Amino acid sequence: MSIANRRGARSGQTDMLAASSSVEKGDGGDADASLLEALSTIRQPAIVLDADLTIHHANPTFLELFQLTAADIRSRSLFALGEGDWDVPSVRDLLSDILSRGHEVKDRRLEQRFQGIGSKTLLVNGRPLSSEGSPSGKVLLSIEDRTEYEWMQHNMVARGEFAEKLIDSLPEAVLVLSSDLRVQSANQPFYDLFQVPPEETLGHYLYELGNGQWDIPTLRQLLGEILPRQAAFDDYEIEHEFEGIGWRLMALNARQLDHERLILLTIRDLTDAQASQRKLKQSEQRFRVLVEAVAQAVWETDAAGVVVKDSPTWRAYTGQTLDECLGYGWVDAVHPEDRAYAERQWRDAVSMGQNVDAEFRLRGPDGGWRWTNVHAAPLRDAEGEIVKWVGMNLDVTERKEAESALAASQQRLQLAIDASRAGVYEHSVPLDESTYHSSRWAEILGYRREELPQHDRFMDWIFQQIHPDDRELVESHYAAFVQGWTKGYNVEVRLRHKQGHWVWVHAISRAMQRGEHGCVSRVVGVMFDITERKEAHQCLEDLAATLEQRVAQRTEELRAETRFIDAILDNQPNPVVVLDREGRIVKFNKAGEIAAGYDFEELRDTAALMDLIPPEEREGVERVKAAMSTGEAPVRYENHWCHRDGSRRLFSWNNTVLKDADGRVQYILGCGVDITEQRKAEQEARRHLDEAARLQRRQTANELATVVAHELNQPLGAISMFAAAGLHKLEHSPVDEKALAEVLQQVSDEALRGGEIIRRLRSFLSQGALDRVEVDLNKVVHSACALIRPMARDHGIHLDIAACGELPSVMGVQVQLEQVLLNLLHNAVEAVQEGGVEDGRIEVETRSEGDAVRVTIRDSGPGIDTQMVGSLFEPLHSTKKHGLGVGLSISRSLIRAHGGRLWVDPQVPGGVFHFTLPAVP
Repeated sequence: MSIANRRGARSGQTDMLAASSSVEKGDGGDADASLLEALSTIRQPAIVLDADLTIHHANPTFLELFQLTAADIRSRSLFALGEGDWDVPSVRDLLSDILSRGHEVKDRRLEQRFQGIGSKTLLVNGRPLSSEGSPSGKVLLSIEDRTEYEWMQHNMVARGEFAEKLIDSLPEAVLVLSSDLRVQSANQPFYDLFQVPPEETLGHYLYELGNGQWDIPTLRQLLGEILPRQAAFDDYEIEHEFEGIGWRLMALNARQLDHERLILLTIRDLTDAQASQRKLKQSEQRFRVLVEAVAQAVWETDAAGVVVKDSPTWRAYTGQTLDECLGYGWVDAVHPEDRAYAERQWRDAVSMGQNVDAEFRLRGPDGGWRWTNVHAAPLRDAEGEIVKWVGMNLDVTERKEAESALAASQQRLQLAIDASRAGVYEHSVPLDESTYHSSRWAEILGYRREELPQHDRFMDWIFQQIHPDDRELVESHYAAFVQGWTKGYNVEVRLRHKQGHWVWVHAISRAMQRGEHGCVSRVVGVMFDITERKEAHQCLEDLAATLEQRVAQRTEELRAETRFIDAILDNQPNPVVVLDREGRIVKFNKAGEIAAGYDFEELRDTAALMDLIPPEEREGVERVKAAMSTGEAPVRYENHWCHRDGSRRLFSWNNTVLKDADGRVQYILGCGVDITEQRKAEQEARRHLDEAARLQRRQTANELATVVAHELNQPLGAISMFAAAGLHKLEHSPVDEKALAEVLQQVSDEALRGGEIIRRLRSFLSQGALDRVEVDLNKVVHSACALIRPMARDHGIHLDIAACGELPSVMGVQVQLEQVLLNLLHNAVEAVQEGGVEDGRIEVETRSEGDAVRVTIRDSGPGIDTQMVGSLFEPLHSTKKHGLGVGLSISRSLIRAHGGRLWVDPQVPGGVFHFTLPAVP
């Protein structure tokens, strides 16, 4: 409280004394009654003493303050109260000045411990009382209790010093700036971090520090634009190059302290720590400074709590008019933030008939806000019914400001502690005891605050928790610090956790108070848990070593794998080529070198592969490469390679691709097989097959010649007979033209029949077209059966056809398919004939089977047993006396060439041959 305010508060005592002096001018009992009434209405504790210091009267406030009753003071000496609490020299001297000398005593300070209420700090005012101008022998004492006010003042100063010491002990750099951005103070970490002395910092404009090094555009924006708008900012990271200390990454936090018109700026160096430490956040609660105090108010309402009567003191206190405060209009004078609370407190009290004791803000006549303490009580009649409510407002602005300042200081301190995750402690060195430790400090070691030792020899307990390997280091730092040789200590050590394991901590301490010769008497410090950081650092070191070892091991494994793969590729008998996406050669094995006539080193990282391919084939190879580069399925391709000596070889390539983790093609790998000789052999085999087929057809034709001649004799004989009949008819007149026409038609039909027999034989004997076309297999079957039917008929064999009505077409060479059918039918006829089977039968059946067409030839011959099946289709193997042994072999080759299959069912009696061909989709 300021001096002016205290004077204003004590003026009530002076007025009271003056008033009591005027009251005493009355006579006897009237004066005494007036004095007692005046004492009962004032708020300060007051007593009246007789000349022998017996208590004549004490007002209720005095009794309440010293926890006394009227019975406790009745006819008792002041010095007999309590246990002689008032019988002290300072009180005796004060009363002596009043009684013996008649002096008026003002603001006499008294510090005394009273029974039941503890120590009190009092200001005592006193004067002698007179009656009709003559001394009455009585003494009036008024008392002001200053205990709480002085305790708050002392605590605020102590907390301020504590906060300054704590901020100085924090590892972050801190600047306190005035509103015009001049440095008011800086802590030691700021000087250490930026390597500047205090004389070049304090009082200087922020942007001029270090020859303008702090003139950073981002900092200007934060302090000039964001901070005025938001009143605070947190964890803004900026980068800057400083002379002398180099590049720095910093996290800035700032708060406007409105009540002091200061800016608190903290700077956390993230250059080394980066994100491994939690960011420090500080939050400052803004204060509202209330205007000067206004007068107190006394008021009353009706029984329902409604204001119906004027209160001049209320109007003077709030500035409201009578009309504005009537009813519940007084609520409008309450601060908007407190309005709902104030109205609720009043309505609840009225509804329950209870006293009111509430604090809120009221607007004064000048528009400012003052804290008021409202005391109100109901007045009841004899029946206990409430008649009205009376109340008064006591101004408590100064107390609320002191409480708010203290709470804000404590809150700022706690916010700083909580934001930094630091454990805070205070330690008395002479007593070796802990005077304070935060919950976080205990939590780091696994304890609750109440579990920590409260006895003396606290540091001995701490040293017992230190890891043996770290104890000597800590003891030496601590000894140098408490002797005043160092400003503090800053160490990283291991402490024993409650559960027995070790935790790494970073401990920083500073001197809060020093004794004689600069020795430290009180220590304040912070402690951070850095176990995770230490473990992470150790893990990183272990991981780096492991990775280095694995990389070396894997490198050697890859080299060995590369050598192994190279050895495998070089031992491959076929050329292997690996190309990258651009077609450059990255691998070429020994077989490839032999096939091309070039060494790998001559072709490495070149696109010379296309030079090995004949010009007319390069376009096709490029298409294959393009398709493979897009990730298409593996491709088989054939092309020639040109040897360095000019010779050519034909290779069949099996190609595939190697992809990366994202599925993109990285390499194209081709493995080639030299098929030059194979192709020559295939061509020679086809030539021999064609020659054998012609021989087979000629043999078959020879066997059929006799049958064909017999067949031709029939149409020729018929033609001769029909011609003779025609001539005979011409010799008779008249000529029967109709009959003659019938004879001539029969001659024509027989001539056509003979021509068809000759045509079929010529077609069978010719080479036939080798181009494959769609073929109706039913027509092929009917054509072949027409050729073989005369032979079957001559041997008494029935030839039947069971053709499928909707038979799919097949792709093939019709003459070759007819040759197969004729060979199988001819064999069937011979089998039935040689078996001596009477009433022999041959059946040809066609049917569709899924995506294929099947032809089956059944005969009633002796059949084929299981032992004969294995060698039946071998070349030059025959079961007939005069057979060449190539018919079935050629037939199977022709069916295979058409993509089909030819086989026999082992069966006795009766032979069954099948062949299938792919159907046209």
